[in-house]
Amino acid sequence: MVKSVSKKMSIKEGIRSIFINAPQDAIEAINPPNLELETNLIDDFDYIHLFVNSQKEYQEQFSKLKKHLKQTGMLWISAELCILTVDWTSSLDWNTTSFIG
Repeated sequence: MVKSVSKKMSIKEGIRSIFINAPQDAIEAINPPNLELETNLIDDFDYIHLFVNSQKEYQEQFSKLKKHLKQTGMLWISAELCILTVDWTSSLDWNTTSFIG
């Protein structure tokens, strides 16, 4: 049996969530279960998914979003393929950024 993208990402039904700058086709591809989906960044979230088009955009958003993440929450960052050639490791703060993979 093939797992859906949302299952691979461990997105569980009913969690408090927000998509930021998400293209509609990306949300459709993730195919999330029924979520408590918010449109404003108020209080804490179980799941935050940020879509960025540049490293600058990532750097501007990361600290702000991290403050709204529950201790057990997850923050996903999706980037356009065209910017993946940038050396993201050169300026990431590895003390505040962690990846599950």
